[in-house]
Amino acid sequence: MRRTRKTARAAWAVLALVGGLSLPVSAASDGDLYGVPDLRRLQNTFASLADQTRPAVVSIRTYRTLSRGSVEEGDVPVRIAEQQGSGVILDAAGHILTNEHVVRRGDKIEVVLHDGTYRDGRVVRGDERSDLAVIRIDAEGLTPARLGDIARVRPGHWSFTVGNPFGLAHDDGATAFSVGNVTALGKSLSWQLDPTGTRYYGDLVQTSAPINPGNSGGPLFNLDGEVIGICTAMLSSTGANEGLGFAIPINDRTRRIIETLRRGERVQYGYLGVKVATPTQAQRERAGMPDAGGAFISAIIEPDGPAAKAGLQRGDVVARIDGAEIADSDHLVRVIGATPVGSVVDLLCYRDGRRRTARVRLAERPLDMASRLVPNPPRPQTWKWDDVLLGEPTDTILSTHGLTRADAGLVVIDVDEGGPAFQAGVRTGQVIMQLNGKRVRTLAEFQAAARKAGRSVELTLEDDRVIRLKR
Repeated sequence: MRRTRKTARAAWAVLALVGGLSLPVSAASDGDLYGVPDLRRLQNTFASLADQTRPAVVSIRTYRTLSRGSVEEGDVPVRIAEQQGSGVILDAAGHILTNEHVVRRGDKIEVVLHDGTYRDGRVVRGDERSDLAVIRIDAEGLTPARLGDIARVRPGHWSFTVGNPFGLAHDDGATAFSVGNVTALGKSLSWQLDPTGTRYYGDLVQTSAPINPGNSGGPLFNLDGEVIGICTAMLSSTGANEGLGFAIPINDRTRRIIETLRRGERVQYGYLGVKVATPTQAQRERAGMPDAGGAFISAIIEPDGPAAKAGLQRGDVVARIDGAEIADSDHLVRVIGATPVGSVVDLLCYRDGRRRTARVRLAERPLDMASRLVPNPPRPQTWKWDDVLLGEPTDTILSTHGLTRADAGLVVIDVDEGGPAFQAGVRTGQVIMQLNGKRVRTLAEFQAAARKAGRSVELTLEDDRVIRLKR
């Protein structure tokens, strides 16, 4: 449908009012203003949407039971709250969708329905990789949510959260309804939220609708009352909402995962055995790839894995899989992960200025990927630089990142959360190759470069990504 100027003016007027912007009176004529009856209809629409969606949303709290010794009474069980979250009712049988990180710990799950009714929950199945889980309660008269499709969503569309921020809805079930809009699609936060590579936080929906601690696992709705995402994360310098919320999108991939979990089955992911990054222009040029896009293989993780057996090497840029163009590293991860284990796929890649093809039989992604991507070897030589603990790489780390002694850098062994380096994106397991353009292979070289560095620092990683921070 075409958008007229009048419609555009209406949208801007609504956004200005909802966002609390102050518009100069002199800038608008009577013909540009909307009367109170128009705004009241908008208000009533939001209120009706809240009434429609709230019955399908629950608050969740998990508890952990500890034993406290007593001379007179023996062990006394003590129950402490472990995690606050939200959930979406999937069906009348009591299946509820939430985040895996909400219910992974604790030995008791307490669910509160919109009418304040308490129910005990039990985990049907969780999937750490997707950070999705299905739990179940025994209840009657439940109102399931309707799942939408992120393919029909565009930046600028209205979005609404319903959930349990800071646990405030858990006593009475009165979930909070908040208004915002979809600000971006296809965002990737995997390396910021989980540098071990265990969880996949890519292809996320970014929204200005408030997402706070306790909203995790709750729905992101569209104007039709359909769930278009599962609220999962936020970026914040204060620990509270600052307008940067993120949700796992509802699409064909997540629908398959949800149905697998609802059946109580384990989710399987295809696996190449490589570490990838979105290639820089220099990496594309070295490989000889003529076009934009592609995924740069920064390391071969499995010496005997599918990629290694097919002859892929560090430095290859994968351009296509089974004829479909690969947009970036995140796209490759999704495509490979969604391909059934055991499938044979054809890869088109570039290396040393030449096109190459490889036929790869995918394995199943191992369950212990965290230890493979960020191993825990002996740490003989370390140095604390501000809030970052650095170490010279061991043989295991060199093998993991596909490096040699000659081209290796320094490994981030630990980083203080909340410090400037962590806020800038420095994470455990990263390999630092340069400091302010100076090549650093040893702690002595890093220390010499650090002494000359000012307050502004640029760290270049092994995948050519640059992290900028102020000390």
